[in-house]
Amino acid sequence: MRAPWLSDPDDLIWDTLRRAARDPVHATGPRGLERRQEGGVTLSPTLLSVLGSLGDSQIPSEIAGRGLGHLTGDGGAVGGAYLTAPGSAGAADTGRDLAASAGTVTALREAHLQAELWRAAGQGESRQLTLAGPAPAFLSVSPVQVGGQATGVLALLHDAPPPPATLPLLSVLAAQVGKASEQQRVLRDLAQVREQTFRVLGRVLEYRSFETKGHTDRVTTLALRLGQALDLPSTQLAHLRWGAYLHDLGKIAIADDVLHKRDALTDPEWSWMRRHVTIGETLLREQGLVPPEVLQIVRHHHERWDGTGYPDGLGGRDIPLLARLFAVVDVFDALSSERTYKAPWSRSETLRELRRVAGTHLDPDLVETFLTMLDSAAWDAPRRPLRPGPALTARPGAGGGPALMGVLR
Repeated sequence: MRAPWLSDPDDLIWDTLRRAARDPVHATGPRGLERRQEGGVTLSPTLLSVLGSLGDSQIPSEIAGRGLGHLTGDGGAVGGAYLTAPGSAGAADTGRDLAASAGTVTALREAHLQAELWRAAGQGESRQLTLAGPAPAFLSVSPVQVGGQATGVLALLHDAPPPPATLPLLSVLAAQVGKASEQQRVLRDLAQVREQTFRVLGRVLEYRSFETKGHTDRVTTLALRLGQALDLPSTQLAHLRWGAYLHDLGKIAIADDVLHKRDALTDPEWSWMRRHVTIGETLLREQGLVPPEVLQIVRHHHERWDGTGYPDGLGGRDIPLLARLFAVVDVFDALSSERTYKAPWSRSETLRELRRVAGTHLDPDLVETFLTMLDSAAWDAPRRPLRPGPALTARPGAGGGPALMGVLR
């Protein structure tokens, strides 16, 4: 439990009310204010029972739906709706969305009625409306505000004048929906900042190591296409994208005379170069913001299917899936693009080498899927070298993987 002095006072109040609302005394339904009518007594919901109906959800539409459901039926309303609009407070009719509803909402879908709701919400206060007509409509309206702007509106439709307690309860619900919307916006902004930070780190390293311009974006695009071809879920695709951004981050600690060397690396230099995967993993792990699946890509994208890779000598399906997948596109880009130490290979040479190392260096099933994907999509041939100078001329050969030794760093 957090210390009170570290908490938002409003949060403490809501938490206290929610705990009270979960007490068994409220489990049988709405309790509290009684409204006497001909034919008997009906119950109107209380603040505690409304809060209790919301549960622990942090999704605005789910909170709205639960609360509206509680305020219809026994709560006295015929139906309820949560309308949202992109941007500011519904300046135009386009783009509005019925994000949640309860009860009978046919009338609330009518354009003229929605226009009345948005006009009322734009005034920034909860209010009750009576719309004249052959069958008068009684509405309770409360704006949902985020950052001082109305981003949505909650409405209850009644077939008779609503009880006095209805509007304050709808205001409480609107405040909870607005708070969840604000939290969702903050999380979305943080996610965008993280995404851009990861990509910038990859691009910075790309320029430092003089790799072909666009390497980070190319391997990211190809990795995502391969992941989609494998029908990976969105969470894994996000981890794959971040791993593509960050896979070579550890090269920032490799000495320039090794990182930029045009000739073949000596054994001690290769030993240093191989450390970039563990250095990158350590740097990212220390930040505490990078998911384990991303760290696996950074550490294991130079493992080999036959177990002769580094740093851990993993083989086959012991290598994490996303690392195996990324290795395929990383090899493809290393072969087909220019580096300081090599000229680009042709399309036919690149594809032939991928087929040759399938089952030794790379996962053969993933290579097959990748080649099928390339056959079904447009493929841009890599540019020829932009700078003169010595380049390794190793080309595919029979047996083993020496041809790749000078290419993959």
